[in-house]
Amino acid sequence: DESLSESHLKAIRAGEDRTAGSLTALFTKHWRPLLLVFLITAGGTVAFYTYSVNAPAIVKSTFGEDRALTATWINLLSLILLLLLQPVGGIISDQVGRKPLLIFFGVGGVIYTYVLLTFLPRTTSPLSAFALVAVGYVILTGYTSINAIVKAELFPADIRALGVGLGYALANSVFGGTAPVLFQASKSAGHVGWFIFYVTAVIGVSLLVYIFGLKNKSVTVLDREQGSAWDVPVSTGAR
Repeated sequence: DESLSESHLKAIRAGEDRTAGSLTALFTKHWRPLLLVFLITAGGTVAFYTYSVNAPAIVKSTFGEDRALTATWINLLSLILLLLLQPVGGIISDQVGRKPLLIFFGVGGVIYTYVLLTFLPRTTSPLSAFALVAVGYVILTGYTSINAIVKAELFPADIRALGVGLGYALANSVFGGTAPVLFQASKSAGHVGWFIFYVTAVIGVSLLVYIFGLKNKSVTVLDREQGSAWDVPVSTGAR
Protein backbone atom coordinates (compact mmCIF):
# COMPACT_ATOMS: atom_id res chain seq x y z
CA ASP A 1 0.00 0.00 0.00
CA GLU A 2 1.65 3.23 -1.19
CA SER A 3 -0.13 5.22 1.52
CA LEU A 4 2.00 3.51 4.18
CA SER A 5 5.56 4.60 4.83
CA GLU A 6 8.35 2.09 4.26
CA SER A 7 9.20 2.09 7.97
CA HIS A 8 5.57 1.41 8.83
CA LEU A 9 5.45 -1.46 6.34
CA LYS A 10 8.59 -2.97 7.83
CA ALA A 11 7.10 -2.75 11.31
CA ILE A 12 3.94 -4.51 10.13
CA ARG A 13 5.91 -7.28 8.36
CA ALA A 14 8.06 -7.79 11.43
CA GLY A 15 5.02 -8.01 13.67
CA GLU A 16 6.14 -4.97 15.64
CA ASP A 17 3.08 -2.84 14.87
CA ARG A 18 0.42 -4.27 17.15
CA THR A 19 -2.21 -1.68 16.19
CA ALA A 20 -2.39 -2.40 12.45
CA GLY A 21 -5.64 -4.18 11.68
CA SER A 22 -6.48 -4.36 15.38
CA LEU A 23 -10.07 -4.56 16.58
CA THR A 24 -8.97 -2.87 19.78
CA ALA A 25 -7.60 0.10 17.84
CA LEU A 26 -10.71 0.18 15.67
CA PHE A 27 -13.16 0.29 18.58
CA THR A 28 -11.13 2.68 20.75
CA LYS A 29 -9.56 5.11 18.26
CA HIS A 30 -11.69 4.81 15.13
CA TRP A 31 -15.18 4.06 16.41
CA ARG A 32 -16.61 7.27 14.97
CA PRO A 33 -15.72 6.49 11.34
CA LEU A 34 -16.81 2.89 11.97
CA LEU A 35 -20.22 4.16 13.06
CA LEU A 36 -20.32 6.47 10.05
CA VAL A 37 -19.63 3.55 7.70
CA PHE A 38 -22.44 1.57 9.32
CA LEU A 39 -24.93 4.43 9.00
CA ILE A 40 -23.81 5.41 5.49
CA THR A 41 -24.27 1.80 4.39
CA ALA A 42 -27.60 1.16 6.13
CA GLY A 43 -29.79 3.18 3.78
CA GLY A 44 -27.75 2.32 0.73
CA THR A 45 -27.83 -1.42 1.22
CA VAL A 46 -31.53 -1.64 2.09
CA ALA A 47 -32.28 0.42 -1.03
CA PHE A 48 -29.96 -1.72 -3.15
CA TYR A 49 -31.67 -4.95 -2.16
CA THR A 50 -35.13 -3.40 -2.43
CA TYR A 51 -34.54 -1.88 -5.86
CA SER A 52 -32.34 -4.59 -7.43
CA VAL A 53 -33.76 -7.76 -5.82
CA ASN A 54 -37.33 -7.06 -4.77
CA ALA A 55 -38.23 -4.91 -7.79
CA PRO A 56 -37.14 -7.50 -10.39
CA ALA A 57 -39.01 -10.15 -8.40
CA ILE A 58 -42.12 -7.96 -8.54
CA VAL A 59 -41.74 -7.60 -12.31
CA LYS A 60 -41.41 -11.36 -12.71
CA SER A 61 -44.45 -11.98 -10.52
CA THR A 62 -46.59 -9.32 -12.19
CA PHE A 63 -45.92 -10.50 -15.74
CA GLY A 64 -46.37 -14.14 -14.80
CA GLU A 65 -45.39 -17.28 -16.69
CA ASP A 66 -47.17 -16.20 -19.87
CA ARG A 67 -44.85 -13.22 -20.28
CA ALA A 68 -41.82 -14.54 -18.43
CA LEU A 69 -39.48 -13.66 -21.30
CA THR A 70 -40.74 -10.07 -21.30
CA ALA A 71 -40.06 -9.80 -17.57
CA THR A 72 -36.58 -11.23 -18.10
CA TRP A 73 -35.79 -8.62 -20.74
CA ILE A 74 -37.10 -5.81 -18.54
CA ASN A 75 -34.88 -6.93 -15.67
CA LEU A 76 -31.86 -7.58 -17.87
CA LEU A 77 -31.98 -4.21 -19.64
CA SER A 78 -32.56 -2.32 -16.40
CA LEU A 79 -29.58 -4.04 -14.75
CA ILE A 80 -27.42 -3.20 -17.77
CA LEU A 81 -28.52 0.41 -17.30
CA LEU A 82 -27.50 0.24 -13.64
CA LEU A 83 -24.09 -1.07 -14.69
CA LEU A 84 -23.60 1.72 -17.22
CA LEU A 85 -24.64 4.37 -14.72
CA GLN A 86 -21.82 3.58 -12.28
CA PRO A 87 -18.98 5.38 -14.11
CA VAL A 88 -21.35 8.27 -14.80
CA GLY A 89 -21.92 8.63 -11.08
CA GLY A 90 -18.18 8.51 -10.49
CA ILE A 91 -17.52 11.20 -13.08
CA ILE A 92 -20.17 13.48 -11.59
CA SER A 93 -18.77 12.90 -8.10
CA ASP A 94 -15.29 13.87 -9.25
CA GLN A 95 -16.74 17.19 -10.38
CA VAL A 96 -19.17 18.10 -7.59
CA GLY A 97 -17.93 15.97 -4.67
CA ARG A 98 -19.29 12.91 -2.88
CA LYS A 99 -21.87 14.51 -0.61
CA PRO A 100 -24.24 15.87 -3.31
CA LEU A 101 -24.60 12.40 -4.85
CA LEU A 102 -25.32 10.77 -1.51
CA ILE A 103 -27.91 13.43 -0.72
CA PHE A 104 -29.44 12.91 -4.18
CA PHE A 105 -29.73 9.21 -3.38
CA GLY A 106 -31.12 9.85 0.10
CA VAL A 107 -33.79 12.33 -0.96
CA GLY A 108 -34.69 10.25 -3.99
CA GLY A 109 -34.90 7.06 -1.96
CA VAL A 110 -37.12 8.62 0.69
CA ILE A 111 -39.53 9.86 -1.98
CA TYR A 112 -39.37 7.07 -4.55
CA THR A 113 -39.52 3.87 -2.49
CA TYR A 114 -43.27 4.32 -2.00
CA VAL A 115 -43.78 5.00 -5.71
CA LEU A 116 -41.77 1.97 -6.80
CA LEU A 117 -43.31 -0.58 -4.45
CA THR A 118 -46.84 0.77 -4.87
CA PHE A 119 -47.11 1.14 -8.64
CA LEU A 120 -44.73 -1.54 -9.96
CA PRO A 121 -46.99 -4.45 -8.88
CA ARG A 122 -49.89 -2.81 -10.76
CA THR A 123 -47.95 -2.19 -13.96
CA THR A 124 -48.52 -4.55 -16.89
CA SER A 125 -46.92 -2.36 -19.56
CA PRO A 126 -43.30 -3.42 -20.28
CA LEU A 127 -42.25 0.16 -20.97
CA SER A 128 -43.82 1.48 -17.77
CA ALA A 129 -42.29 -1.32 -15.71
CA PHE A 130 -38.86 -0.65 -17.20
CA ALA A 131 -39.24 3.08 -16.52
CA LEU A 132 -40.19 2.52 -12.88
CA VAL A 133 -37.23 0.22 -12.27
CA ALA A 134 -34.85 2.45 -14.26
CA VAL A 135 -35.70 5.56 -12.23
CA GLY A 136 -34.95 3.57 -9.08
CA TYR A 137 -31.56 2.62 -10.49
CA VAL A 138 -30.75 6.23 -11.35
CA ILE A 139 -31.46 7.17 -7.74
CA LEU A 140 -29.52 4.17 -6.43
CA THR A 141 -26.46 5.18 -8.47
CA GLY A 142 -25.99 8.16 -6.17
CA TYR A 143 -24.95 5.63 -3.54
CA THR A 144 -23.54 2.63 -5.39
CA SER A 145 -21.13 4.56 -7.61
CA ILE A 146 -19.20 6.23 -4.79
CA ASN A 147 -19.94 4.54 -1.47
CA ALA A 148 -16.67 2.58 -1.45
CA ILE A 149 -14.44 5.64 -1.81
CA VAL A 150 -16.50 7.62 0.72
CA LYS A 151 -15.89 4.93 3.34
CA ALA A 152 -12.22 4.49 2.42
CA GLU A 153 -11.64 8.21 2.94
CA LEU A 154 -12.65 7.90 6.60
CA PHE A 155 -9.83 5.62 7.81
CA PRO A 156 -6.02 5.66 7.85
CA ALA A 157 -4.37 2.92 5.80
CA ASP A 158 -3.37 0.67 8.69
CA ILE A 159 -7.00 0.17 9.77
CA ARG A 160 -8.86 0.95 6.52
CA ALA A 161 -9.66 -2.57 5.31
CA LEU A 162 -10.92 -3.67 8.73
CA GLY A 163 -12.90 -0.49 9.39
CA VAL A 164 -14.61 -0.36 6.01
CA GLY A 165 -15.11 -4.12 5.82
CA LEU A 166 -16.57 -4.56 9.30
CA GLY A 167 -18.85 -1.52 9.13
CA TYR A 168 -20.13 -2.55 5.71
CA ALA A 169 -20.59 -6.20 6.67
CA LEU A 170 -22.59 -5.37 9.79
CA ALA A 171 -24.91 -2.94 8.02
CA ASN A 172 -25.29 -5.22 5.02
CA SER A 173 -26.19 -8.16 7.24
CA VAL A 174 -28.69 -6.21 9.32
CA PHE A 175 -30.38 -4.12 6.64
CA GLY A 176 -29.43 -5.47 3.23
CA GLY A 177 -29.64 -9.24 3.41
CA THR A 178 -32.86 -9.10 5.41
CA ALA A 179 -34.71 -6.81 2.97
CA PRO A 180 -36.00 -9.55 0.61
CA VAL A 181 -37.15 -11.66 3.57
CA LEU A 182 -38.92 -8.74 5.22
CA PHE A 183 -40.56 -7.78 1.94
CA GLN A 184 -41.93 -11.28 1.39
CA ALA A 185 -43.12 -11.45 5.00
CA SER A 186 -44.92 -8.10 4.75
CA LYS A 187 -46.39 -9.08 1.39
CA SER A 188 -47.69 -12.39 2.77
CA ALA A 189 -49.22 -10.55 5.72
CA GLY A 190 -50.84 -8.01 3.43
CA HIS A 191 -48.90 -5.12 4.92
CA VAL A 192 -46.42 -4.04 2.26
CA GLY A 193 -46.89 -0.51 3.59
CA TRP A 194 -44.98 -1.50 6.72
CA PHE A 195 -42.01 -2.54 4.61
CA ILE A 196 -42.19 0.68 2.61
CA PHE A 197 -42.15 2.68 5.84
CA TYR A 198 -39.20 0.64 7.14
CA VAL A 199 -37.09 1.13 4.01
CA THR A 200 -37.96 4.82 3.83
CA ALA A 201 -37.05 5.31 7.50
CA VAL A 202 -33.67 3.58 7.16
CA ILE A 203 -32.82 5.62 4.06
CA GLY A 204 -33.96 8.72 5.95
CA VAL A 205 -31.55 8.02 8.80
CA SER A 206 -28.69 7.64 6.33
CA LEU A 207 -29.77 10.86 4.62
CA LEU A 208 -29.37 12.73 7.89
CA VAL A 209 -25.85 11.30 8.17
CA TYR A 210 -25.05 12.39 4.61
CA ILE A 211 -26.24 15.92 5.38
CA PHE A 212 -24.83 16.46 8.87
CA GLY A 213 -22.10 13.84 9.22
CA LEU A 214 -20.12 14.37 6.03
CA LYS A 215 -18.32 17.34 4.50
CA ASN A 216 -18.00 17.98 0.78
CA LYS A 217 -14.63 18.39 -0.93
CA SER A 218 -12.87 18.59 2.42
CA VAL A 219 -9.51 17.05 3.23
CA THR A 220 -9.92 13.39 4.20
CA VAL A 221 -7.58 10.87 5.81
CA LEU A 222 -6.89 9.47 2.35
CA ASP A 223 -6.01 12.95 1.10
CA ARG A 224 -3.46 13.40 3.89
CA GLU A 225 -1.79 10.18 2.81
CA GLN A 226 -1.88 10.52 -0.97
CA GLY A 227 -2.81 14.12 -1.76
CA SER A 228 -6.14 15.85 -2.18
CA ALA A 229 -8.30 15.41 -5.28
CA TRP A 230 -9.67 18.91 -4.72
CA ASP A 231 -8.04 22.33 -4.65
CA VAL A 232 -7.72 22.17 -0.88
CA PRO A 233 -4.41 22.62 0.96
CA VAL A 234 -3.40 19.39 2.69
CA SER A 235 -1.78 19.65 6.09
CA THR A 236 1.06 17.24 6.82
CA GLY A 237 0.58 17.61 10.55
CA ALA A 238 -0.95 15.20 13.00
CA ARG A 239 -4.18 13.48 12.02
